[in-house]
Amino acid sequence: MHTHIRTSKVGRKALLQALDLSLAIMELSLEGVILSANANYLSMSGYRLQELVGNNHKCLCSGEYLLSKEYAECWDKLRSLGSSSGLFPRHRKDGTEFWIVAAYHAVFPESGAQGRIVKFCFEMTERMQATSEKIDLLEAIDRSLILAEYSPEGEFLSVNENFITSLGFSL
Repeated sequence: MHTHIRTSKVGRKALLQALDLSLAIMELSLEGVILSANANYLSMSGYRLQELVGNNHKCLCSGEYLLSKEYAECWDKLRSLGSSSGLFPRHRKDGTEFWIVAAYHAVFPESGAQGRIVKFCFEMTERMQATSEKIDLLEAIDRSLILAEYSPEGEFLSVNENFITSLGFSL
């Protein structure tokens, strides 16, 4: 069920301002050419507006990602469903990687004007790095301790390599 919220022109303007202040926003052609980006996106990516406008959004993606199944699926969804969302890797102007959670929506004006894609996103790099650090820590713990997982009945569910070699068991 879709619910439409009626807002006055003043209310719409305030809503758009709030979105612009809160999120990184980019506007693309249906072919992926960058048409505009707000200050939040420019700050996040390290680019100036004139460096992005007119370029294909692919300039923000690694070659490996451009060849991935995820990349193709994102654009397939946009073309067929008009929207796509997810967690995506991007590259800043200086070449460093950053991660965004983004929602892409195709917008087709009633006036018959050319459709566009609007991308709303925010950066997740710090969370991704924290997750990666936690995984590294868990892997270090697994390499340094004897670990076993038991069922409530006391049966082995899993053991790590240290358990096997230190106690002389086979898997």
